[in-house]
Amino acid sequence: MEPPLLPPSPPSRGTKRSASGEPLIGKNRISSLYKPEIVSIFIYEEDDKADKEDEDATTKEREMIEYQVPRGLIRASSEYFDKAFGDDFEEGKTRKIVLADVLPWVFECFIGWLYTQKVFWEYQAT
Repeated sequence: MEPPLLPPSPPSRGTKRSASGEPLIGKNRISSLYKPEIVSIFIYEEDDKADKEDEDATTKEREMIEYQVPRGLIRASSEYFDKAFGDDFEEGKTRKIVLADVLPWVFECFIGWLYTQKVFWEYQAT
């Protein structure tokens, strides 16, 4: 008896693959998005009263906001985070990073873009 006929495989559209044949996003395996490891990104809250000349003192006094993001998603979308959360750096081992020079609303726009590929921004009058 002959085996059943299977439909032909779809042609490859330039999908990058690992040595084992698994699809890649950038340099990362696509399976890293299926059961994501979560990384924590800490950003200082905005402080309108902070003295910009004494930035070290003001960052110590300010509260931090923690954002949790799937490791595979953020690594696939940014060369900076790909390297930072790789296994060669302490941030990659601890799954934590502090971004001292980023405003929360800017990072929130980036997170929105990660998930939707659109930039969301709410105007807040001061």
